[in-house]
Amino acid sequence: MDTLVYQNQLELLGHDLQKGLHAAFEEARLLVRCGRRHQQLLVLVQHPANVPLPEPEVFGTLEALLYRAEALGYLTEFKSDEAVVLPVRLFLRFTGHKQPYATQALQLDVQRVTQPFDRAASSAWAAASGAAASDSWAYGESPSDGSEAIPEDVALGSGATEPTPRIDSEDEAIAQSYSPYSSADDIPPRAIPFTTRLADFATEPEMEPQAATTVRPRRRRGFSSSLASAGLAAAVLTGGIGGYALSRPCVIGECVPLQTAQQLNFEAAQTIDSPASAQDVVNAYDQIMESIYWLSTIPAWSSHYDDAQALIQVYGDNASVLERVVLAQRFAWSAAEKSQDPPHPLVAWREIQQLWQEAIAQLRQVQTDNPVYDLARTKLEEYEANLTMIERRIRIEIQAQDRVKEARQVAKVAEAQDGIAIAVNSLREATATWQTAVSYLADVPRTTMAHAEAQQLLALYGPQLETVRRRLMEEEVAAAAYDRALAFAAEAQQAEQRDQWSQAIGQWQQALGQVESAPANTSQFSQMQPLVPAYRAAIERAQSQLANSMTMQTVQADLESICGGATPICTHRPTAQGVEVRMTDAYRNALEQATSQQTGAGWGTVDTTSPTYSSVRMGQMNPLLRAIAAVGKTSGLPIELYNADGSLFGVYDPDVEGYVPSLTQ
Repeated sequence: MDTLVYQNQLELLGHDLQKGLHAAFEEARLLVRCGRRHQQLLVLVQHPANVPLPEPEVFGTLEALLYRAEALGYLTEFKSDEAVVLPVRLFLRFTGHKQPYATQALQLDVQRVTQPFDRAASSAWAAASGAAASDSWAYGESPSDGSEAIPEDVALGSGATEPTPRIDSEDEAIAQSYSPYSSADDIPPRAIPFTTRLADFATEPEMEPQAATTVRPRRRRGFSSSLASAGLAAAVLTGGIGGYALSRPCVIGECVPLQTAQQLNFEAAQTIDSPASAQDVVNAYDQIMESIYWLSTIPAWSSHYDDAQALIQVYGDNASVLERVVLAQRFAWSAAEKSQDPPHPLVAWREIQQLWQEAIAQLRQVQTDNPVYDLARTKLEEYEANLTMIERRIRIEIQAQDRVKEARQVAKVAEAQDGIAIAVNSLREATATWQTAVSYLADVPRTTMAHAEAQQLLALYGPQLETVRRRLMEEEVAAAAYDRALAFAAEAQQAEQRDQWSQAIGQWQQALGQVESAPANTSQFSQMQPLVPAYRAAIERAQSQLANSMTMQTVQADLESICGGATPICTHRPTAQGVEVRMTDAYRNALEQATSQQTGAGWGTVDTTSPTYSSVRMGQMNPLLRAIAAVGKTSGLPIELYNADGSLFGVYDPDVEGYVPSLTQ
């Protein structure tokens, strides 16, 4: 049998038993859960300690309700086809306690469900089958074997209480769409989810101390819920089986169970004529089922027995007409309750999806001639919309989980890239990979279960992304500085070639500044360090050249004043060693003429080799030689003086402050 369907059968049984106990003990806050263990049906009843219950009557009511449940078909899935009896164990426990204070074993005769309920006979039958030892449990006694403990798989938590479905504001619109009820009037006042994992309930809220008041079962429609006990008492008073038989209902006088059943069926028929909601169908179904129960209490020796059996068949047919809507409603309520407080794990959404599918499947089987067909079609549209919403939730959850999985895989790649990344390009790849992982996680909707895991991973991946981003930024700054330094150095060299030494100095200084600004913890930093001394030396060289250039400009101006005039006597130009001055032909001719006149010789007849000629000639040149010497001394530059024919006359050496034949002397 499908696990979910089996679980829902237990829930339906628990709901039926709880509803019956609430009808009998209105003042008690009861919580009923059912489970199964080793072919034995387990029923746990929990209630506050300040509202004591009469144990025998509670156990008796539960036994009657279980026979009624068998008549309704609630126990079909819990017994084998050949089974004659169904073993049952009942537990009573105070809210907040771990162990029950009373327990009782039953052996339900599942082949005689139409016979009247006889608590005395049932207890005697149970004792004859070996269950008498458990009677002591009903009053809180603990058997030596410890078998009174509630099995863990069906036990309510020690602080269990009835859960109250609620809707978080965040998902209110979606959660409301899960509701199987059209309006607040549709929701049954005692509708709560049922489960076989009874330990999942929340803690019982604290209550103000109240005086302990034993809750007694109430009478309904004139027929006591402990009618079986009354029958037993009558049997004892009459002293025989015949007296007991006469004490059974519908044997003497009017037949109250038959009247009650007919009234309940009539009320159900009126409700079905114009059901306003699915809950009306559920209420009508419950009324029909209750009427069948009352009919089943009429004994075989009653004159009303045949009528009761015929009505059971008719009412059963009526109930089967409504059964699809009732089951759909219960599946829908279970799905709606389980949908509260999202997000949920994917397995929970799939369970909710299956519940909606079960509800829809039930409604689709409602025939067109069914009196509740129109209502079923309306609910079918609602449930299909809810199923679509759940399936969308499942897709979103799957996508969210896939995103987290992809983010983990991408992060592994990013970690590998980050570990070996040094240069800008490799760091850019690592940064992009980390960014992808973070983006995947940021896309996970906060309405999914995967969102929490995504946030945890973001707390890990985010700082790593920031670290690699910082490293990338530093490497980019260093690389840009390196490129700019090389560009400035190239411009400085071009300025030197143009003898633009001031501009060259500025470019070299810019290049040095870029090198020194590179972050120290980057790969470019080590490559740029050799440039620092080279650029500093270039700056010093350019500064020296600038000083020489400025000195040369002064020398050139001074020589221009010496050599210039209407008839230039010399020319000048800078050289690698200093300055070159060449006497002009005009100066040479003038010098020759002046020398000839002074020596009294005619032009062209002078003996240039004579001492007199040389002495006179030097005297004529002294003004020029002294002027050139003054320029050389002031500038500190050597000045080479050449004759008009290009022969070296002499060199002024500032180191000796005089003329020498050549600088090499």
